[in-house]
Amino acid sequence: MEILEKRIHKILVRISGIADFRRIASEALRGETDIIVSGLAGSARALFIAGLWQFLRRPLIVVTPQDRGVQALATDLAYFHGELNANGAERVSPFPAWETDPYAGLTPHADIQQARATTLWRLRNKRVDIVVGSIRSLASRLVVPSQFDTYGLHIATGDDLSQDLLTEHLKNAGYLRQEPVGAPGEFSIRGGIVDVFSPLMRNPVRIEFFGDRVDSIREFDLDDQRSRGPVQHIDILPMQDVVISREMLRDWGARAREQWRAEAFEKDLNDKLVFADNGEFFTGVPYLISIVQPMEATLFDYAEAAVLVLDEPEVLRETYEKFFSALEQRFQQTANAGGVALPPREIFLSPEDFLVRASAERRVSSRNLAHPVRHFL
Repeated sequence: MEILEKRIHKILVRISGIADFRRIASEALRGETDIIVSGLAGSARALFIAGLWQFLRRPLIVVTPQDRGVQALATDLAYFHGELNANGAERVSPFPAWETDPYAGLTPHADIQQARATTLWRLRNKRVDIVVGSIRSLASRLVVPSQFDTYGLHIATGDDLSQDLLTEHLKNAGYLRQEPVGAPGEFSIRGGIVDVFSPLMRNPVRIEFFGDRVDSIREFDLDDQRSRGPVQHIDILPMQDVVISREMLRDWGARAREQWRAEAFEKDLNDKLVFADNGEFFTGVPYLISIVQPMEATLFDYAEAAVLVLDEPEVLRETYEKFFSALEQRFQQTANAGGVALPPREIFLSPEDFLVRASAERRVSSRNLAHPVRHFL
């Protein structure tokens, strides 16, 4: 088996000698023409994308038509990128779409929010080479990158930081208090000690305070809760792609009273205000918070000098137009029933806006031979 793996690796690394990759990469960087690559199916798409990164050496954003294909493609990409580059498997990241209907009064699952926030953080900190997402996830509106950067927290031994401030930050960033800590996204407090497990950490850490100063940071074992060796610094990642504070929720309540003052919305609005006025979360708040927290960016704004890889452009266009049309219908149904809701254009880019935004990026399109060649962008 080891011999076979070595042979596979040798075959894959020969990709760097293929002239077509150099030509495609060169044309993509110039950005003067639409580049169309046909005949890619199955794992061949992932091998092509991994090989393309070898020549571009800049972030790739891979856009797929359906949410269900994201994880499979990311897994294939992690394999090929890992074969071609040291630690490459760790530098591929999915960016999942919200799995809930914005007009069903539900909040996206915590795992989805964590995965999205982690990918955004990795992009901002240049710790990812290839991001894979569906067109739904790429078109979702986000806070501007400079705002998102404030959601993370870098802590080093000796920093001036109060335990109360850290605790408030963890709550706002979506961490759950759990005794003892058992999974990423959890924290606990015992006296002057805060245990926290942030995504991308190998192990949770134990932060010990001396007054308003970080006295020590140590990794500890989840099984026996015993401390291991010290670490000099850590990064606390947000668990959500938009951090919603208690103050924001109260502000939302005041703004919502003005925006949905019609009698038809009274019942649904009052149900939400019971929580918002007390600075407490209510279901569906991520889809409504933009009235106090502007959402003026998309994933494109988080990746500097990225190249788009559009998987089946015609299918992408048709899929998103149907999705957005369905959203508009759901919004009208919700509003007609007296539900508090924002129009789709305030949650996602419209198909026209997505077209304009994507057209400004360098891009490569991949198609299966079964589809006719037409221009999407």
